[in-house]
Amino acid sequence: MKLYRKAEARDIDKLAIQLMRASGNIKKQAPHGFGAVLCFDFGDVFLSDRLFLLLTDELRSEIDHCMRRMIKEDYGAVDADVIEANGESRYFGNGVGMLGKYQTRVGEIQISLLETHTYIELII
Repeated sequence: MKLYRKAEARDIDKLAIQLMRASGNIKKQAPHGFGAVLCFDFGDVFLSDRLFLLLTDELRSEIDHCMRRMIKEDYGAVDADVIEANGESRYFGNGVGMLGKYQTRVGEIQISLLETHTYIELII
């Protein structure tokens, strides 16, 4: 397992204030759904050793694209049960347990959000 990307430190309170100002909301309460949208975070992202060995700039771009798809609730080639479980996890469980499967130039990858980090592996 190799580190792909270190988690960025984010100040959720500052994000909430920015969102409230931008939306004209002068209340001291973040909008409904705020946590699921802006607080969603992959944490530290790790690649399997096998996927790391295949890493090129092009593959890095594809992996980043797949992660952006996951943020937009596009989980790739998963069934309806996984989509439903991902929604529940995202909105009620801080994303822990979410899963996405995407086709890349080197084969199918799986993105798994775990309790302490995100793990991406080649599953071909």
